Amino acid sequence: MRIKGQEFSRETIRQIRAIIRENPDISRVKLSRRVCEEFNWMSSNGQLKEMSCRKVLLELERKGEVELPEPGSRPPRKAKDNGSENKEIAPMQIEDNLSGLGRIAIVKIESRHSRLSRKWNELMDKYHY
Repeated sequence: MRIKGQEFSRETIRQIRAIIRENPDISRVKLSRRVCEEFNWMSSNGQLKEMSCRKVLLELERKGEVELPEPGSRPPRKAKDNGSENKEIAPMQIEDNLSGLGRIAIVKIESRHSRLSRKWNELMDKYHY
C-alpha cells in the first residue's frame, strides 16, 4: 500500500498495529514518535518525521488498516510563574569581564525532547519574565 509517496508493507502495518495494541493508553503524539523511532523515520536534519507520520497514521485509519487512540485534548499550558515562589533567588550582579567568568560554551539543543531542552524550558518557565 502506498501512502504519501511511501510504501507500507503488510508487515509494517502489522507492526504499527502491535505498537497500538501493546500501548493501549498511548496518545497519538507519543504513538507517532514511537512509530518514527521504530522505523527510523527521520528527516535529513536528524529530526523525527512526526507530522508526516501522523498524517500516514490518519490515512491508515481512514483506510481501515489501524484503529488509532481517541484524539486527546491538549494539556493545559502551565500558568506562567510570576516569581512569587522564587523570590529567594535574586539576580546576580556580575562585575567582571567575560574572561573572568571562566569557560563559556554555546550548546546546540538537537531535539525538543532532549534533557537539555527540558532543562532550558524549565529554567525559562521559572526565571524568565
